[in-house]
Amino acid sequence: MEEQPLILSIDIGTSNCSVSLFTINGKKIHETKRNLSIISSSPGFFEHNPKELWISVKTCVKNITRKFKEKVDSIVAVGIAGHMPSPIPIDKNGTPLMNCILHLDTRAKPQVEKTLRKIGENEIYLRTGIRPNATYSGFKYLWIKENKPNVYRKTYKFLEPASFVALKLTGEIGIDETHAGGTMLYNIHKRKWDAQLIDALNMDIVKLPSVFFSTKVVGEISGKTMDETGLAKGTQVAVGVVDSFSATFGTGVYSPETLCDISGSTTCLNTVVNKPVLDKEMRFTCYPFIFQDKWILDATFTSGIIVDNFLKNLGIGYRNERLYEHVEKILKNTEIGSGKMLFFPFTGMGEQSPYWDPCMKTVLIGWSPGKKLENIVRALYEGLTYAIKLNVDVFYEKKIKVREVISSGGGAKSREWCQMKADVLNLPVKVPSEVSTTSLGAAIIAGIATKTISNWKDVFNRLKEEYKTYKPDKKRHKKYMKFYTIFKEIYPSVSKIFHLLAKI
Repeated sequence: MEEQPLILSIDIGTSNCSVSLFTINGKKIHETKRNLSIISSSPGFFEHNPKELWISVKTCVKNITRKFKEKVDSIVAVGIAGHMPSPIPIDKNGTPLMNCILHLDTRAKPQVEKTLRKIGENEIYLRTGIRPNATYSGFKYLWIKENKPNVYRKTYKFLEPASFVALKLTGEIGIDETHAGGTMLYNIHKRKWDAQLIDALNMDIVKLPSVFFSTKVVGEISGKTMDETGLAKGTQVAVGVVDSFSATFGTGVYSPETLCDISGSTTCLNTVVNKPVLDKEMRFTCYPFIFQDKWILDATFTSGIIVDNFLKNLGIGYRNERLYEHVEKILKNTEIGSGKMLFFPFTGMGEQSPYWDPCMKTVLIGWSPGKKLENIVRALYEGLTYAIKLNVDVFYEKKIKVREVISSGGGAKSREWCQMKADVLNLPVKVPSEVSTTSLGAAIIAGIATKTISNWKDVFNRLKEEYKTYKPDKKRHKKYMKFYTIFKEIYPSVSKIFHLLAKI
């Protein structure tokens, strides 16, 4: 009996990498993970060591090829999803010249200020779909040019984690459109590098790699990596895709009526549109999507990092071994409104849709000595959910009629939070049986690239039959809206204070 084709999927996250083996029907056979170290040598500096990244990836791949040795020849494609914007400069030999500068990194703020004295932020947004921010790779290139001129001079190409791993697997250099969009140097209308903008920034376009659609093959497993990974020589490798966009596709979101809510270290709210959609106030970003006739709108803010840090500082993370069950119980048994407390969850770190104010800090309003710890925890989750609604309301303003939400990522494991989202948004929230949809998305994209999967919509239609649905409750929605109306007043009321504190 002939073996069915299999697809290997590599997911490069901020804190770990995972490698999964899938059937062409989207069923996960096995997954292996390995942690990644975040290096922070100075305030605002966050890096990965590219050598550690490659060791982690190839170790995970090797674990799978050893475990399924008899199926290695059935692995016909490799898909790669990775975080961005996180540039890695390489020399002509493909050797990294310095650490990867992570998307969390804010060292390039001076380069943003200098750039905006020459080019208006609105012009950059209209060209690239991106509001200028130190997060994006283009400004990090400028930081390297000004602070590490020898590194910049020796740089042959700037890659991202996914394209770096693709290079290590195949020996070929390229970047996909979704990652190119995150550089803030890619024209979303012409769908090519914006030579005029790059020239205005006094950068070298030759240091940018060739751009492919995510559904294209960049190369094949070489003889060297065959030995390092256990994969068969000639196995085709797709060029890559941004992790949050891979997760969006992995949930089956490919039309404007469905919103993908990815709840991880950050919350990413994505919907797919048929033409570029921009906002006068630049409250969201617009990127090329994996297909040449699609774009993706992205609203992002820090979330899971806040939850983890807050729970640990409250002592909950250390005191309760079964943390997940404990938080679920708190959310279930604590009243809506958290005892008239509101939590404003924006940190000013990285992307912060819809406000984009780097001076912002989190705020807890309404605490008094009589309030319980449980009230604070619920206020935290309610605040994060109100922040989601803020961004969904912006999409509504742009005439994007969201009718349902598909939630994935670690946060989607919380039944109580999913129900809270449904009640606040007044929309059905659906959760895939496999909430780690980033790996699935990358696998299906690789299947499309290699023509291993002929009808990808059929794959999603079958998977959606297993989705769990949380339906909104009108009475609870009405209660939440009383607090949401007040929540919307927090930023205009305290923004001046944020800016005064930032000057001290």
